[in-house]
Amino acid sequence: MVRLDPLVKNWPLIGSPVYVLVIIALYLFFVLVAGPKFMENRRRYNLKKIIAAYNNILQVLSNAYLFYG
Repeated sequence: MVRLDPLVKNWPLIGSPVYVLVIIALYLFFVLVAGPKFMENRRRYNLKKIIAAYNNILQVLSNAYLFYG
């Protein structure tokens, strides 16, 4: 029997492996079944501008915050 640290026993995903297994199962279902089925007759999304904004703005600001903090 595994004893949990009293400080973290109520944290999400710590108390039981069931939560992690459910998340993994849902992820695999979406990636392997639902996602390809959804995109079957659609054109792929153009995410270049969104990815560029994420990389240039969010990453720079968060790294600057961590550096100065």
